[in-house]
Amino acid sequence: MIAHRTCSRCKATKELNEFFLVSRGLNRRRAACSACEVAARKANRKANPERERTYINDWRRFNREKVKAYNAAYYQRKKARLAQSK
Repeated sequence: MIAHRTCSRCKATKELNEFFLVSRGLNRRRAACSACEVAARKANRKANPERERTYINDWRRFNREKVKAYNAAYYQRKKARLAQSK
């Protein structure tokens, strides 16, 4: 089994665990390393803020219960921290 692979973006040779998994492809890994993939996603979000905002708002609308549960848990954690600091 191949232990290393060359990233298609930065051209650096890295270990396989530095590449995201995919269902198909050579060694079932993405062509670009994780660091390059994360940088590309970050740049894409920065270049398209309206699309990112729409995506987030849609997700929140379709997952109201998850958002509500998270906000309730956050409120309780914050309340407990404030009580400890007094």
